[in-house]
Amino acid sequence: MNNLNKNNVNEVLDTLLRTRRSVRGFTKEVPSKESVEEVIEAGRLAPYAILAVAKQTDFRRFFVISNNSLQMDKIKTIINDVIKTQISICEKEVEKNISLKSFITSLKMQVEKGILGIGTSPYLIIVGERRGTPPIEQKALSHVMQNMWLKATALGLGFELVSVIGRLGDNKDFCDILGVPTGEFGFDACAIGFPTKIVNRESRAIPELSIKWI
Repeated sequence: MNNLNKNNVNEVLDTLLRTRRSVRGFTKEVPSKESVEEVIEAGRLAPYAILAVAKQTDFRRFFVISNNSLQMDKIKTIINDVIKTQISICEKEVEKNISLKSFITSLKMQVEKGILGIGTSPYLIIVGERRGTPPIEQKALSHVMQNMWLKATALGLGFELVSVIGRLGDNKDFCDILGVPTGEFGFDACAIGFPTKIVNRESRAIPELSIKWI
């Protein structure tokens, strides 16, 4: 790769990193199957824990759930039940940890108004990463999500993390919907579609630059 191409690639990557945003509003327009599969391919290429998966090749799976489907309705119900249980647990601990109060408020809002991305976007993409030793499937899933997020940004698609799905690895009803054995996979998910509005660059708080050379 010559210097000119290197500079072009570097500029494109910088642009994607700066313009990546969470999208909380989606239009009813449905992305093409080809675009969705391009996003998934980016996730498939993400790093993984080679020691944990040994020589297996089926350690990463993708599930595309369409909006207004029976499966989406079932997933919404499962998630609401999980959140309600978490609210109950947190309310018992709030006197010991006052910071839980705002978290409980957020959870209750999710039950009342619905989880961001669940049912509001054309597609929910769930990613499963096989559990292994060492148990770092969630780290691998973070790489997958970042790859998919950047690819979605490059394609002009909106992307919203749906991290509550990560709590469902041991939920039999959820795993049955996906057709995988209960407890064998860790999960993460994202909502994907066309954004209702373009989020400007200034709307995101960026951490203060802090570098220490040692």
